Amino acid sequence: MENKGRLQVLAKRLLEKEVIEGEELREIISHNLPDPKNNTL
Repeated sequence: MENKGRLQVLAKRLLEKEVIEGEELREIISHNLPDPKNNTL
């Protein structure tokens, strides 16, 4: 489950740079991610 932690770190960096909307970021973090083998992000 390291991938989810890494995603949260990267997402926080994106939010700091205002690359995506805050609501979108919270939505991404709050949802369970699909199987890491399916790189659909």
